[in-house]
Amino acid sequence: MWSAGCSTGEEPYTIAMTLSGLFPSDWDVKILATDLDSNVLAKAQGGTYTAANVNGLDQSQLKRWFLKSHDGQLYKVKPELQKNIFFKRLNLLQSWPMQGPFDVIFCRNVVIYFDKPTKDTLFKRYYDILTESGHLFLGHSETLGKDHKEFKNLGQTIYQKGGL
Repeated sequence: MWSAGCSTGEEPYTIAMTLSGLFPSDWDVKILATDLDSNVLAKAQGGTYTAANVNGLDQSQLKRWFLKSHDGQLYKVKPELQKNIFFKRLNLLQSWPMQGPFDVIFCRNVVIYFDKPTKDTLFKRYYDILTESGHLFLGHSETLGKDHKEFKNLGQTIYQKGGL
């Protein structure tokens, strides 16, 4: 899986929490988390968040996945959650060192910053690096539009490769 534009890491950590225990132990499940900004990547890789950042998690999730600071103000992601997440700096508009394929790409709240030709190029590149029936997740205010018939719209900004 790939979290493209992962920012400070909440998305890849949430993906890892959600996937925990869902796959057989012999499956090779990894999450690539990329962003252009080195500063947000450093925060993501560090995995330390304030109470406000984790307020959507219940107490069992916090206990399972985080170490709480003595003063209760900070939460540090446990190494067990971090072990299959790989944070890398990447400019989506330049060449990509990874070859894929990916089963799932999360590119949420990223393409809203691009013009239509740039979006079209990026969606084509996502198509090329996804597995044959891979999924692309966009943000709630984003859409592929009608020009990308190679993806099937599954609703709620979820697309599957192979729409043709």
